[in-house]
Amino acid sequence: MKRLGLTIVQAIDAIQNLESEEQHLGVIVWENERASVRLPRHLFTGLHDERYGVDDRGVLRRLYAGSGVLEYEALMNEDGIDRSFDSFSLRKI
Repeated sequence: MKRLGLTIVQAIDAIQNLESEEQHLGVIVWENERASVRLPRHLFTGLHDERYGVDDRGVLRRLYAGSGVLEYEALMNEDGIDRSFDSFSLRKI
């Protein structure tokens, strides 16, 4: 099982090390597979955007992550703990 998250000490350190001038806007899209009208997948594909949905195998997973998201995750994973959210291993019913 993957460990997903930070200890309280790590979270406090991360918050204290944030640059107050650094701000980014991003959108997280959760696709509704049963929607009659879906958002086109080319929307919300910016540096700090993410898209989650069901893939061809019926697995709920991250379908898109912008380079800013991936860079942030790489920084957070420097301690060797995998915090990626690429797959939730849920099967489509």
